[in-house]
Amino acid sequence: MKKFESHNIPDELKVYDSWVVWRYIQRNGGRNGKQPFISSTCYPSRRRPIPAKTTDPKTWSSFDDAVQYGKLSGNGGIGFVFSPNIPYIGLDIDDCIVNREIIAPVKKLLDDLNTYSEISPSGTGIRCILKSNYSGNQNISGYNNIRKIEISTDRRYVTITGFVIEGYPLEINENDKVMDEIVVQMENSPTTPLCVVSSEPLSQIDVDLLTGPEELNDVEIIAKIWSSQKGKRLWIGDISLFDNDHSRADMALLCMIANWSRNINQIDRLFRKSKLFREKWEQKCGMINGVECTYGYISIIKALSRTKDFLKYR
Repeated sequence: MKKFESHNIPDELKVYDSWVVWRYIQRNGGRNGKQPFISSTCYPSRRRPIPAKTTDPKTWSSFDDAVQYGKLSGNGGIGFVFSPNIPYIGLDIDDCIVNREIIAPVKKLLDDLNTYSEISPSGTGIRCILKSNYSGNQNISGYNNIRKIEISTDRRYVTITGFVIEGYPLEINENDKVMDEIVVQMENSPTTPLCVVSSEPLSQIDVDLLTGPEELNDVEIIAKIWSSQKGKRLWIGDISLFDNDHSRADMALLCMIANWSRNINQIDRLFRKSKLFREKWEQKCGMINGVECTYGYISIIKALSRTKDFLKYR
């Protein structure tokens, strides 16, 4: 079975040196993740290729190199990294192909977007590439009865298959009208909790604090974060202060947010608006009181624990 169809991939993307090779890796809990690697390190005789970083262009390659090494690279394929100088965004919709048929709400969205669309590596999802100046990596729930749309822009990579969907353009088009509708839906939709909160004590955190009032609104908290140089750099995705350790940077920003909010949904909502937000946020990675929880939820719990005396110092 082919990993990708390189000739179907839009020429607009091929001109950028923004390509990586990805492989399936097993994460905590046995779930397969898609890890990006430096293309030239992905060849059969090399046991451990070097991971690529979505924040470091030196770890990306040309399209031709990605195709060459992607064909050699066991299980996986090629991927594209979005960055500020690239006027395109990705829209991912998971679990929308059932018995080889696209579900009706998603088909309507594809018709409206009228842009390059392809089938994901799993064969059950769809990715659309769109011309847009929209910025911000976001997940949108409930748009026109679609369970979730994931928007990828700056400092995020997406897998690219070239498995195009018949009847849709092979080129990347612009559709500000539909994008505006999606963004409005995102702004107005409630945040879904990351995990059900157990009634048992959670890591020294009073459960009442997790659902406490939002004393400040999102805009006010973002302004406070941006008032410090460190906060601003974290918000825009700069992890160099933490030796490029993304998880440490996540925790630093979460602790900043937790100094101004003890509401778990607000903390989650704010973090998703930052450029640190990534796919890992929603991956199950551990247990709290017998409940399987996501990386994002567990990280928020840790941040609340580390800042539990915030009222004394705020």
